[in-house]
Parts: sequence; C-alpha cells; structure tokens
Amino acid sequence: MLTPSRTFFAASLAVSLLVACQTTKIGPGIVDVPEGTPKAQILVVTNATSAPVTLIAPKDRPGVPETVLQPAEAKSLEFSLSKQHNIGSPGVKELVLVPEKSSPYFAQRDVDLILRTRFGTGSPKEIRVALGECLFEKPAPPGGHVLRLQRPPLPGIPALDLCP
Repeated sequence: MLTPSRTFFAASLAVSLLVACQTTKIGPGIVDVPEGTPKAQILVVTNATSAPVTLIAPKDRPGVPETVLQPAEAKSLEFSLSKQHNIGSPGVKELVLVPEKSSPYFAQRDVDLILRTRFGTGSPKEIRVALGECLFEKPAPPGGHVLRLQRPPLPGIPALDLCP
C-alpha cells in the first residue's frame, strides 16, 4: 500500500508525463525563415604539408572533379551562408550553407562546414570549419579566412574556428 506522500508523488509524476507528452510536437511543421540576405565569404585553403592534398567533393556530388593542391599551393573557395530561425522559436538562429552560391567542395553537418580532403595517398578525411554569428556581425577579412592544412584533422574537432 502506498503512503499519502508516495501517492501524491506518483500522481504528480503521471500528470507531468501526460502534460509533457501533449505539448511536445514531433514530426513535420518545422518551418525555417531566412533573415536578411545571404553573406558571402571566402576560405583560402593552403597546403602546408610536404605532400599533395586533394580536395574531394561531398559524396552527394559525384560529378565534381577532385582538385589537387601541391605543397605551398593555395585555393580560394567561396561559400555563402544565410541566417535562419524557426517560426516556433525565433530566438534560436541557425547558419545555413547556401549550396547554389558556394563551392561544390563544401557541405554542412550540424553547425560546421565540411571539406573532404585526402592527404597524400591516405583515405579521405573530413575537415570541419566552425561557423558563428560573428560572420554576420563583422566584415570578412581581406583576402578571406585562411585554413592551413598541416596534417590530417582529428575526428570531430574543427580545424578552424571562424568566430574564435
């Protein structure tokens, strides 16, 4: 038999679960709204290794040819971001890659830009570039953001933070 305090606790827990299940929406209905115009940026990728580095397009773009950077060679890659918010929560903003205005070598996962590379003859690795709202608040650096590739990246750790 339950004591009155345990009965009250069980009842309040049951009510809390019912309320939480009814107010949580799962599924479609999420609508993102763009804020302003997309912001164009440039990322200058420099091979700072002693072997060639190959830029590889994302797996969903098989027709894009690979680009090989020889040691000390650099390549400018343009990307464009738009700031968006969800209709249900306008305080939560997201930075979204605009693929049609960006280099075909870029993809986006979570909040990072992804650039696939191969160091020498190794297997392809993902280079993460961390994004932030400062890209909309400050002017882009002259000549673009510089990413020096010195060694293969550590998994999941951004190689460059654009808003340190």
